[in-house]
Amino acid sequence: MKRSIKVIGLVFVAVLAFSAVSVTSASAVELIKFSKTGNFEGGSSGTTHLETSNGEQVECKKATTKGKITSEIKGETLLEFQECKTTVFIFEGECTSAGSTKGKIHIPDLLILLGSDESPAMNPAVLLKPESPVVFTCEVAGQKATLTVKGSVICLVKNAANKTEIELKCEKGANAGEQKDKKFWDAGETNQEDTLRTSSTGAKEFTELESNQVGEGLLKGVGTTIQIEI
Repeated sequence: MKRSIKVIGLVFVAVLAFSAVSVTSASAVELIKFSKTGNFEGGSSGTTHLETSNGEQVECKKATTKGKITSEIKGETLLEFQECKTTVFIFEGECTSAGSTKGKIHIPDLLILLGSDESPAMNPAVLLKPESPVVFTCEVAGQKATLTVKGSVICLVKNAANKTEIELKCEKGANAGEQKDKKFWDAGETNQEDTLRTSSTGAKEFTELESNQVGEGLLKGVGTTIQIEI
């Protein structure tokens, strides 16, 4: 039986309670950096899309997040996806983390890391990486499958010249489950490969497969302007 866990697109709006963000340049190194630590909160205004290389997909229509910036290149957040569903033929079912209400998937320890997509630094980028695997169960017509997602997602900063906000874009590659941007670089890591991998047990079983997350996001300052300098 083929499951379609269909997800269309992500608009991840993170509202940051810090005063500025900047892109700095030193020799061949350009990294986008937070200028201050502080708390942030936000949510999504679009649908989150997760797809595996065998065509399995998951859809979450909403998301909320609360967290803090811990250094000039790092942040930590709790992310909750809502109204998460999968489809098998014409049947829909909800996907839920253990201990959550139906249709909600929790990521309690999401790391936000700022850097670029290549080394030496090329395009400013953000790495989104859960500190532990994300596990949730999807149930359709009484049949349950438990999915485990590991790894990370790279989103490019699309408007480095904008002085008031930062737009992020996570793009799909040419094939199912493939992320367009797979290399990430920051001050502590040289061109590390970062991807998502998903496995499933229960009604639908498969070992770890390459996966992608596709969508766009927006970072906004609270009570101040996000400042970007090259």
